Amino acid sequence: MLGNADSARHFRSKVAAAAGVSSKGRALHSLRHSSGARIYHETHDLKRVADHLRHADVSISAIYARRAGAELRATTADW
Repeated sequence: MLGNADSARHFRSKVAAAAGVSSKGRALHSLRHSSGARIYHETHDLKRVADHLRHADVSISAIYARRAGAELRATTADW
């Protein structure tokens, strides 16, 4: 039987593999953030992000909009 830490690492590896990303050096919670950021990036719909992450309030999901905005500014800074 796996211990709690081993179970969490195994779960993280399975989830990351299913998502097509590497889990090496990534905490389980960072995969949650990556998931939320990806949904927001693709849909620009905070309600979908909130539903997916089971946030009780859409305002909690606003961090993904701010993160996407910062990434956009960094990408277009030299334009």
